[in-house]
Amino acid sequence: MVNLSLKHGNSDASSYAFAFLGTVLGGSSATTRQGSAFGQLGFNLAAKRGLDRFKARVYVIFGHHVIP
Repeated sequence: MVNLSLKHGNSDASSYAFAFLGTVLGGSSATTRQGSAFGQLGFNLAAKRGLDRFKARVYVIFGHHVIP
């Protein structure tokens, strides 16, 4: 989903994809910074760009998995 978003532009699901990728990358100590950056990107897309369809899911993923 992230590759498609980067290649073709963002949709409502892009914010969810970026936040979820932040969860996956954040699980490894070697990629924690990248995970945090992708998680923050997903959060910002949902919060500031008005991509509301997945906003609740993005907030849960970001708050529960990315921030800690």
